[in-house]
Amino acid sequence: MEIEQLEIRDYLARCPPLDRLNDEWLDRLVNSLEISYVRRNSPILKIGERNRWLYLLRSGAVEVFDKKENLIGRFGAGEWAGYRSLLRGGEVTLSITAIEDSLLYLIPDKLFHQLISEHKTVADFFATEKTRRLRSATQTLRNTGDTPLLHSRARDLLHRPPLLVEHGTTIGKAARLMREHAASAMLVMKNDRLTGIVTDRAFCTTAVADSLSADLPVTQIMTPDPYTITPATSGLEALLKMARHNICHLPVLDGSSPVGIISAADLIRHQSHNPLYLINEIHRADDLAGLQQLSRQLPQTLTA
Repeated sequence: MEIEQLEIRDYLARCPPLDRLNDEWLDRLVNSLEISYVRRNSPILKIGERNRWLYLLRSGAVEVFDKKENLIGRFGAGEWAGYRSLLRGGEVTLSITAIEDSLLYLIPDKLFHQLISEHKTVADFFATEKTRRLRSATQTLRNTGDTPLLHSRARDLLHRPPLLVEHGTTIGKAARLMREHAASAMLVMKNDRLTGIVTDRAFCTTAVADSLSADLPVTQIMTPDPYTITPATSGLEALLKMARHNICHLPVLDGSSPVGIISAADLIRHQSHNPLYLINEIHRADDLAGLQQLSRQLPQTLTA
């Protein structure tokens, strides 16, 4: 290997979850990855595109937005991006933009899928990455005493009806439905009653990692009898429940009828519209583009 490749290999070996790989796999990654330098305010992924890469930030920072330009998260050096779309067939449902000049390592999608199919610990890492970020958000609330979620209710956070499938639906059909609806979770029903939940995490840790047939019933990968909340449950209570049980989705039941699903992204997105959060971000913005991006969030905040 050349000196530059050896330096990259050494860096990969220190980045979770690649720090668990043997030398052969590290060599494969180094020989297959591409290097990309992205200027500040330049897009990395756009909604509607097909993603073919797993991104590792070597330096710089990026922000992730949904289709309504709500801020989902901000990530820096040593963190991963793009894995969510890869786990769902490549369709991009969240945009990623560099907010600093950024250096990225790009791992091909085929190699990523082979990696998680051969290494359960790596598959588990990417499947639980959202949970780790949720715990971080929870800790931030505790440290700052900033609890706008206390005054919101689950009914206020629902933005669409839940995706429902019957007990006998196949894994393959369930995956297609989640991709078509850009959903990160679906509910499994039997005789009009909720019996389980299937998330994108289940496809990664069970369906892909265990090489299950697409013709098997979705019950093979669902979580039975999931934790639930009611429309009147506070956003803070939902957040704490997710963190306590290491989950990222909660079905919302009105009586015994599902009316929606609250995700960790919904809660973090709601937190980002908190006026105190925006005031802090406005003070930190150091250019016109940053202020323009924040200004798009002000109408939603002021009318909340």
